Amino acid sequence: MSLTPTRTARRLRRRRPGGSASASKNSQSLDGASFARELVFAEEENVAEGYGSPRLSPLPTRLSMTVEDEIGKTVLTDLNMTRPSAKKRTQRSYLDAELVPRMQLQLPPRENQIVSFSDIASPPRAKKKKVKNDGSDNLTILERDSPRARKTLRSFLLNFLTEEDGSVRDDIDLDLHSRETGQPITNAIVQEICKMKPDMKKLNLRDCQLVNDVGLWAIARFCTDLTELNLSNCSSITSIGLRSIANRCQNLERLWFNDCSQVDDVALHTLAGGCWKLTELYLDGCAQVSDAGLAALAKTCTNLVRLSVADCKRVGEFGDAALLEIGKRCHNLQELNMYGCRHVRDAGVRAVAFGAKNNLRILKLSGCAELTGATTKALARSCPNLTDLSLAGCKKLADADFAVLSSSCQSITKLDISSCAALSTSGVEQIARNCTRLIEMNAGFCGKLTDDALAALASYGSSLRHLTLSNCLNISETGVEAVSLGCTGLAHLNLNGCRQIRRRFLMGLLQKLHFSEPAYAYFGYQPKPNADELRRQMELFNRQTRAATVMQALVRGRQARVRCIEVKRNWVERHALPRVQAIIRGHIQRVRFQRELQDRLEFRAATAIRAAWRGYKVRRVYNRIHIVIQRNDVWNKAALEVQRVYRGHCGRKIFWAILAVHEKQRRLEAKRRAYADRMATHIQRVFRGGRGRADANAIVEARR
Repeated sequence: MSLTPTRTARRLRRRRPGGSASASKNSQSLDGASFARELVFAEEENVAEGYGSPRLSPLPTRLSMTVEDEIGKTVLTDLNMTRPSAKKRTQRSYLDAELVPRMQLQLPPRENQIVSFSDIASPPRAKKKKVKNDGSDNLTILERDSPRARKTLRSFLLNFLTEEDGSVRDDIDLDLHSRETGQPITNAIVQEICKMKPDMKKLNLRDCQLVNDVGLWAIARFCTDLTELNLSNCSSITSIGLRSIANRCQNLERLWFNDCSQVDDVALHTLAGGCWKLTELYLDGCAQVSDAGLAALAKTCTNLVRLSVADCKRVGEFGDAALLEIGKRCHNLQELNMYGCRHVRDAGVRAVAFGAKNNLRILKLSGCAELTGATTKALARSCPNLTDLSLAGCKKLADADFAVLSSSCQSITKLDISSCAALSTSGVEQIARNCTRLIEMNAGFCGKLTDDALAALASYGSSLRHLTLSNCLNISETGVEAVSLGCTGLAHLNLNGCRQIRRRFLMGLLQKLHFSEPAYAYFGYQPKPNADELRRQMELFNRQTRAATVMQALVRGRQARVRCIEVKRNWVERHALPRVQAIIRGHIQRVRFQRELQDRLEFRAATAIRAAWRGYKVRRVYNRIHIVIQRNDVWNKAALEVQRVYRGHCGRKIFWAILAVHEKQRRLEAKRRAYADRMATHIQRVFRGGRGRADANAIVEARR
């Protein structure tokens, strides 16, 4: 985006006094730096206050229209051209509101404007033409009736049609289109594609560096059903454009932001507010991403299956908050790439292992130098289904850690343990013995490896196809020959920096390996270009040789058997008949004797069986009688005990009843005596009172 002074601005400079100073002042303000600072500051304020996705704040109103004000309002006016206010009425109902209210974007007349607007990333605007739609309001459309425009549009559309029915493809690769045609991809092309195919599912904008937030707004406006979007190396996109993607394209499942320098934690907060169906996210090379953004994303995008944060240097810088949140929320994670995240520690990887458990298949921790044996123990305990593991540069891991890991994770097919300085021959032997499905292994820069490690690989690594031993200084030609001849399927062997390996030895070794040739990219060998065809021909030759050998053996065996039968017949006729007769007679006698002996044995056996059977029956009857007697004794004792207990219970019951009757009679007698005493006392009191009153009255009468 560039802003250039118009003819009116130049005219104003000539008329003003001190034109040079004013011109320099206007040129400084034309860069729009203060306007950008206001936008970024307003965006960060909104995110910090918890409003979810960032939003633009309207510009402050001023009394006078300065050059800076006109720059800002001109930019926002052009941005609003992708908003509903500049589109048809049929498209307004489902779009968001304008970034800035139109009443605040009132510009002076065009002839009095100081600046003009042009976008270097988009083609010049087409001329517009006013038409009427059945007497309704006037609508504005692009003029595309020229033959050149129709021809260009037709050739452009041919790149995105299917071969079956000529319809527009659901997956559009603009990166491939740009490389094949040499035409740079701009915002206008993106908008044209989105208008042409609004139900598009996949869009690839890799290396389209001219696409910025305007293109993202066009995608969000038209393609709301988008499920896959690749924005790798699109260095112009920011969190402002991603906000519209998050708000509109809520069905996104796969996102690529590799090498997007402006994608930061604010962008991840924005995606977390709307893209809740994300299953794959790639952030390789996004240097501004840290734990805060990843943690916010993990809280809402719990269906993540693949996550790549390779070369994100700030991940884990102030703790493993992101990995802890991922392990807590993302239980379906199958692939995690943390290449170059040197701040990652054991706690984060342990949380991911305990959270993903059996689902984790691919884990790349190359360059995470702070990891220790606690990481391998957690992986061995929780992730037995690992198939691709990279621990390159983990210098604190020792042989015991690799032994624990390999004993549990036996499904590993690809292993990178290069630059593990503490790894020695013992660790490689444990890996070779346990991981029998290993196909690719990188053990470069492991200075402690010796020929014994290669001998172990030759004994157990029958499935090994790729092996890297670069800069392993202690291995010799003996070990290399053992592993090359022992691992019959080994196709790639990298021996860069191995000082004890001579080129003459390698040439001699390759004469024994019929399907390999010297490698050109490294010191070692690689498959021949026609290795598959040679292997197929050798298998065919071996099959034919085995078949011919079998056929010859069958024919010769048949002939030998016929000759042998003739020789046997002649020998039998001349020498063997008397011996045969003697053998037959002897056999008959022996059979008779065996029969008599068998009869005697059967009689003795039958007698022993009858005796055993009768004894068994007697013992069984005796046991039954004994059991019945014991049972009767037990029952009698039990009956006597029950009778004793019952009689005692009845006696005690009668005793307590008699005692209760006596106690009741005693209480009644006591009550009767108490009542008689009380009544006697009452009678005496009444009598004495009457007698006293009579005496008192007599005394009174006597005194009168």
